[in-house]
Amino acid sequence: MTLFTINLLYNLRTSNSIEFDLGDEYAGTFKEKYLRTIKSRDQLYTDEFYQKLTVMGQIDDLVNEPIERVSFNETLDPMNVLKEKYPNADDYASLATAQQAQEYLNDVLPKTGFKFRPIQETIYRDVYNPKNYLESRLSKWVALKDILSPEEMSNLGLTDELFKSNLLRIKDLKLKINENSSREILNTLNHMRIVNKLFFQNPALFETPEMNDLCREATKAVYPWLSGYYPTFTKYNKRMDEVNTDVFGEDDSTCLLKRIQTKLSGRGIVITASDSQVPELSGLIALLRVSGNKLPIEIFHNNDLSLTSIKKLIEVATDPIMKLPKGTKFTKQPIQDLTFVDVSKTVIFRYKHFFQRWYMKLLACLFSSFGEIIVLDTDTVPLLAIEEYLQLPAYRDTHTLFFRDREANSFLYEGIMKFFIEFLNTDAERDYLQLKMPTDEILHNRFFGEKARHYMEAGLFALNKKEKFDGLLVAASMPFFKLISNSVHGEKEFIWLGQEIMGRTYRFNSHPAVAVGSLTDKKRRLVANELCSTHPGHISDDAKSLLWFNSGFLTCKRPDSYYKDINYERNEGKDLLQLKKEYISPLRITSAVIPPPAEYNFDTGDGEPTRGWVMTSQCENYLWCAYDVIGGGKNEKIPKGQVISFRAQDTEKWDNLGEIWVTYFKIASKGTKTDLGYVEDDAFDELGLDKMPFGEEEDTGNTHQRGGFASSSGSFGGATKAGEKNSNASEKGAGMKIKKPVKGQDSNDASDYEEYDDSRRLAAAGTKKKAGSSSKSTLNDDDADYFESDGSEMSKGYKETDDFDSVVIDDELSREAAEESSSLSKAGKNINEFFNAFGFGSRNKIDSSKLSSYADDSEIDLDSYAAQKEESSSERDVFSEELLKELQSESAQD
Repeated sequence: MTLFTINLLYNLRTSNSIEFDLGDEYAGTFKEKYLRTIKSRDQLYTDEFYQKLTVMGQIDDLVNEPIERVSFNETLDPMNVLKEKYPNADDYASLATAQQAQEYLNDVLPKTGFKFRPIQETIYRDVYNPKNYLESRLSKWVALKDILSPEEMSNLGLTDELFKSNLLRIKDLKLKINENSSREILNTLNHMRIVNKLFFQNPALFETPEMNDLCREATKAVYPWLSGYYPTFTKYNKRMDEVNTDVFGEDDSTCLLKRIQTKLSGRGIVITASDSQVPELSGLIALLRVSGNKLPIEIFHNNDLSLTSIKKLIEVATDPIMKLPKGTKFTKQPIQDLTFVDVSKTVIFRYKHFFQRWYMKLLACLFSSFGEIIVLDTDTVPLLAIEEYLQLPAYRDTHTLFFRDREANSFLYEGIMKFFIEFLNTDAERDYLQLKMPTDEILHNRFFGEKARHYMEAGLFALNKKEKFDGLLVAASMPFFKLISNSVHGEKEFIWLGQEIMGRTYRFNSHPAVAVGSLTDKKRRLVANELCSTHPGHISDDAKSLLWFNSGFLTCKRPDSYYKDINYERNEGKDLLQLKKEYISPLRITSAVIPPPAEYNFDTGDGEPTRGWVMTSQCENYLWCAYDVIGGGKNEKIPKGQVISFRAQDTEKWDNLGEIWVTYFKIASKGTKTDLGYVEDDAFDELGLDKMPFGEEEDTGNTHQRGGFASSSGSFGGATKAGEKNSNASEKGAGMKIKKPVKGQDSNDASDYEEYDDSRRLAAAGTKKKAGSSSKSTLNDDDADYFESDGSEMSKGYKETDDFDSVVIDDELSREAAEESSSLSKAGKNINEFFNAFGFGSRNKIDSSKLSSYADDSEIDLDSYAAQKEESSSERDVFSEELLKELQSESAQD
């Protein structure tokens, strides 16, 4: 080491000078340029440094936005390879099945360069809302220009032309990555189409051993995530003696998937469960018993169902004397045949995380042993004898029975839906593989035609598995494709999309999901009827019968939320025990409401509801209010809903079923983490639930039904006070306090919430629409993974490229906070803490990793700084408009 270097290091340690040890992530960024200008430690202890470093991060976000590099090799479409070799589709179709399989394995597969891999690249949805994409970035750019002086702009090399060129370059790169992901997904689906058509479209056994060998080789290439192990099927007797059964056998020489298909037999119920769902499942099994169910039940788990849980379920299924309400007449209570199926070894370890939560249902469908399956969620409440569902016209005609979801106000961008449409069968699949193309009815359904994110409700569905096995294989593979899995909610759309991709016939019921419970008593002369409930229900095609509903039988699906909801003003006067009793009592069903589709919005300014479906904040956001008429019915272009009143004898029957369900829910909950809704472990009888007068007009748990964002007019509701009649949610709560997640926190705990009132929310929401205005959702509302139309009054608060799991607001994923706090806002509370966190080390170096934890991906109020500048707002607006026109023009040309 030279003497000069030694002296320099000594001076750094003893002087005010500073040296930044910057990592590679800073190379070429504006942060690096700015940090290189810092000469002394004193400069760090200024507001200017804090502000300017943040501004540099904002500039980098605009002109150097990091884009994920594609990690997969591009492959060829196997259908194109097939067409190139056989220009005449009849020549290929005339080959024997074994010859077609050999062609695929020996020629088509190698030429495509295909090797299965999960396609999990980021999907950049922001680019499909071009107006907002350009305007949001332009407004930030203009604000940044107001903060920086012309000299600083010049020194940094920042020009309007640099901003424009980089903005368009990044947009084009995002589109290219999306298209590459979509193309690779389509290629993978086409491999599945070919293999499934060759080996699984016909459920019969292979005619030759050669086909078995070809099947093994082909499925290993296309479905390599399967471990080759069958699940473990286990039965228990009352002494908990374990009996394993070889349902599929252990023949290693047989193609695993084909062996499963050919061994399928009989009808049965398929359920997935873990320890936390045992209380709900206990209630369901009890209902199956009193409905006289004789079908066997397979309960699937991922080695996460303990023996204690299994014992509880067996007791519910086999106890000779059931705990039934007094006076009820359920003459048949057959013992239920339970088999517990462990699928933990069926998927190779590195792929197992793709089958968590809802996606476990896909493995249950794939590995169940029944030829015809009725799939139930643990919180599903069937109101027919199970085999009656298989007698409904939809199942008799198509061997499928699917139900539609709520018509919620949640849609996909047209650019994303374009990919889904490209995944459908074309002339090539029809001519070469004889797969049915989508009908006009399918192309114009609510999913493809109206781009709705929610189409199917999968709490109960049925299909002939042996016949439609190929579609289940496609459905089970969809979690591997981020473009698909992050665009919809859970597994439910996979079920029917898999059948569509394989050209299978299927059918949905005629009506979307409805709200079931009891109508709210009207206090004012409103046209609309209101029904608020946590339970989406499903009705018969003639709209006369309730077939089943979801979310269990508790009035509030999340009964432990009582301690949060007690703070609602409309719960004033109730103590915790009273509200808890209300929440854990059975739902009483007297009516159902079919609302207009939620994308319609009409505000008359007279207190009438403006939307058909409104999600509230009560019961941990599970409570939805439905209205049969919006805007007082004054706009004839908006379809009207319908109120259904059920027969008194049906209500009485459901009251009894509800009491049975809650009884067994409580028994199974005792002493577990799901021991919900009870103060000081009070006994069941102490709450009086065994003496509830279900037939009387009393507060039995469904009178809390209003609350939260019950109207897009900005009014709130809450749980009804003791003795108060039900009131319309759109009338409630001027100035009422409700709960929202504290910005920047990702928690469901009550302590992580702050109170705010409706006036603050409305101020934040911006200008309201004029009375009498109406709208329907369009495709240009929000720069996000999906959008909701104006007036939904729900703040999404997420970044443009966030994963779907962190942004959903109208389903279970929304229970988690969607908004991340900027790292700078955390440090901003105490500027000294911010600087101290850098941690000066030897040679006065600042560790860039610590620096980036505060300065990267941060947000500041740029306008608050820009407002201090001299440039007038009018000059700024003129510049913005001119630059926006240029950007839009150049973007349109591309």
